[in-house]
Amino acid sequence: MSLLSIGELVRKQDPERYLCCLFAPENRRQDLFTLLAFNHELVNSVARASEEMVGLIRLQWWRDVLAGFASGRVPEQEIAAALAGVVLRHGISVNRLEGLIDAREKDLDDTGPKTQDDLVAYCQGTSAGLSDLMLDVLGVDHEVSRAAARDAAIGFALSGLLRSSAHLAAGGRAMVPDEVLDRAGLSASDWRRGKGAPVRAAAGEVAAMARTHIANARARSGEIDRASLPVLLQATLASWHLDRLEAKGNDPFHPVLANRLALAPLRLALTAYRGRY
Repeated sequence: MSLLSIGELVRKQDPERYLCCLFAPENRRQDLFTLLAFNHELVNSVARASEEMVGLIRLQWWRDVLAGFASGRVPEQEIAAALAGVVLRHGISVNRLEGLIDAREKDLDDTGPKTQDDLVAYCQGTSAGLSDLMLDVLGVDHEVSRAAARDAAIGFALSGLLRSSAHLAAGGRAMVPDEVLDRAGLSASDWRRGKGAPVRAAAGEVAAMARTHIANARARSGEIDRASLPVLLQATLASWHLDRLEAKGNDPFHPVLANRLALAPLRLALTAYRGRY
């Protein structure tokens, strides 16, 4: 797999973050694509595992890869080799890359989050952790921008989990906090069946969580480093997805949610041109 192929992989497997990266300086895009490809590898390590031990072995392989970077050991696997270059060029901490692995390990547990805080912590470890690394590549060392980007990434992740409800349910998972399900009078199995007003009420509560994080990100818009915009644009995409969910009565199982956003590249370009997110 060439560097060009890594970009193509990301375009197919993580199209919305790929689109955001197109608003980064050209000399940073490939390294951003490499981080996204690494993240995709971790997601796949878990998603394709037939049992927990298989997933743990695959994640451990990546831990061993990262441990080898310190001594100059880089495997021939193309994404790992490209990642070693990203670490070297941008001084990225291997410990923070390992944090993404630790966060993805939780996906091997079919038990959903118990509280809203648990769900936010999951999004913090996965989506926001990835965004922090992307800001390293973009050279953003500005805490207000980083805080805004973390909120944008959490909002993006929450909207993504809602859109993935049908897919997750097919795999026996419900990534809605137990306390939210309880307030709606639902069990996890009720949620996975995806029918009725209580399901929509629970989805609406998670959507409200996402909108709060997006609002927090936007509240800092006058203070952010513009170099962070490619990461902050996740807030825009998440907001559009949440609007579409609301238009469908907060039904997280509605089939239209699986479709790509219409005219997203053009709409996102106009948003970025105005310096907004």
